[in-house]
Amino acid sequence: MKLKLSSVDNCNLDELNTLWAVLTNHVNDSQIDGSLSAELVLSEPPWEFIPPLYLDANQECDEKYFLFYRNPIVGLGVAINQGRLLNDYINNWLGSARCLIGFQKLNRQNSLLIDYDAFLANPSAVIKHFNKIGITCNTESFPEISLPEKPTIDGHSFLTGSVLVGQHRELQQTLTELQASSVLFKDWTKPSLKQAFSAIEQYQGMAVQFQNQDQLVQGLMDTIEQKSSAMLLLESKSSEVQLQLTSANKVSEQLLLESNNKEQVILSLKERESENKLLLLQLHQTQEELEQIYLDKKALEHVTQESKALAEKQANTLTSIGNEAKELKQTISALQSEKGETQSENELLLLQLHQVQEELEYYYLDNEKYKNTVKKLKTRIVNSTANKEKTKVNKNELRALFNKEWYKKQAGKVFRPLSHYLSKGRNSQLNPHPLFDATYYIQHNHLENVKENPLIHFLSIGAINGLSPHPLFDAEWYMEMNPDLAEDGINPLVHYLKFGGFEERDPSPRFSSKAYLEHYPDVQQSEMNPLMHYIVFGQNEDRIIYPSRLQSKR
Repeated sequence: MKLKLSSVDNCNLDELNTLWAVLTNHVNDSQIDGSLSAELVLSEPPWEFIPPLYLDANQECDEKYFLFYRNPIVGLGVAINQGRLLNDYINNWLGSARCLIGFQKLNRQNSLLIDYDAFLANPSAVIKHFNKIGITCNTESFPEISLPEKPTIDGHSFLTGSVLVGQHRELQQTLTELQASSVLFKDWTKPSLKQAFSAIEQYQGMAVQFQNQDQLVQGLMDTIEQKSSAMLLLESKSSEVQLQLTSANKVSEQLLLESNNKEQVILSLKERESENKLLLLQLHQTQEELEQIYLDKKALEHVTQESKALAEKQANTLTSIGNEAKELKQTISALQSEKGETQSENELLLLQLHQVQEELEYYYLDNEKYKNTVKKLKTRIVNSTANKEKTKVNKNELRALFNKEWYKKQAGKVFRPLSHYLSKGRNSQLNPHPLFDATYYIQHNHLENVKENPLIHFLSIGAINGLSPHPLFDAEWYMEMNPDLAEDGINPLVHYLKFGGFEERDPSPRFSSKAYLEHYPDVQQSEMNPLMHYIVFGQNEDRIIYPSRLQSKR
């Protein structure tokens, strides 16, 4: 027969040795009636402790289990006295108790569920329930078992444990299930008012003791500090007195020496001074020589290291050059063999290449002449038809292309900036907007003979004829890439400022609005036109611009 133990909350099972001693001293073969094996009467108890989590329901028939648990009221009080965490104790107790309940329900014939504190109070009562698990014996032959009395918990710990168990529904339910299946348990009654008041008095007494102890400790600390300060003062005074004594002794010795051998002392001092000067000069010279030697040594080491590195590099380069020379010799020999065959073909290809280059240069120059001619003709047409096709200036477009802040940065503080620009903007060459460069507009479109204000000219004539107001805005290209804007009266620059830049439309082949917004999220958050942001801030901040991916049919 194998006897096994399991317990909740690590109950101290040393008290079971007393029960075992009674069994080994009083049980014999006639009392057991063959149901208890000989292992029970061994000198050493064959207990085997198994934690609740490792209990196996499929146990052998000859295994008998004693399952102990502790009432959580007592366990919580002990945990409080030991300084343990109450949440950890409650979770461990619930898990272990569930394991014992489940195991006992499946093995009622081979296990006894026992309240540990009830067993401590009356150990002999357990023997009466041996027959439930197949151990038959005559209980009258056993004497009363008495264990040494041990205090379980004090009053305030018992009060705290009772309050905690009363507030925890799961603890109450699990304890009820344990007691329902137990053969022996102790009924802990709720604390009375007397116990509560005694616990409060204990707490108050302990608090008073702690306060008195704190006062005593504080007083001791004060006295220690006073004594330590006094000791420091005494030590400082004693050191001062010793210094004074030593100085007085030295003075007295010097006076005696001076009175006895004053002249000799003066001569010896002069000689020593001259000797010291010579020694100092020699010392300085030796120090300078040593420093020069050290510096020369360091320079020599540096030079040797560099020479070694150079020698290694030269050796490596020589080996690599030798390898390359061998490879070049091989390639030269191979090329010489093929030279005769390919020389005639190369000459023909060179002649054809020169002819193609000459034709390309001719076409390029012809194309440039054609572009310049077209621009001049276009300018002449615009100038000749200026009075005929001149449209009225749209005030909204004028306001959209005149930025007061931008203009004030150039002209300074002026009264009525727009009137100032319309009257003096042509001669002063000031720009009304970051995307309208007056100088570029006049020179690029050959409008030197036009006396009209550049912005008014652009709004009335230039925009309709596709004249570009800025190096990064090509009006004709913008309208070509956006055929949905081919309506009469739409100004391409105004459209790009208000809508096109935010719709990721590109103003020219040199600038991609989408790439600029994607690469710089802060521009998108500022809700500012991308090209205008680049001209005002981006180019000063060295921001990168990307060319458009759209291709013109021109």
